[in-house]
Amino acid sequence: MSGMHYGCELARGGDAHMELPAGRKEDMMDYQTYLLAANIAIWLGVGGYLAFLAAQQRRLNTRIRQMEQLSDG
Repeated sequence: MSGMHYGCELARGGDAHMELPAGRKEDMMDYQTYLLAANIAIWLGVGGYLAFLAAQQRRLNTRIRQMEQLSDG
């Protein structure tokens, strides 16, 4: 059973303790390593985007306050 089929079997509620054929355990470790790396990269991207949005929001709030002060002038 290939690593991809193994993952599909688990997703359908299959046996999580199923033995992989010889040579496939390394494939499964590579699959899990890439999955973990992709997960980390995605969350770093989401976190960076949220930090960017927060900085933009602070700049906009500052600009609005400046414009309000000028109009009160």
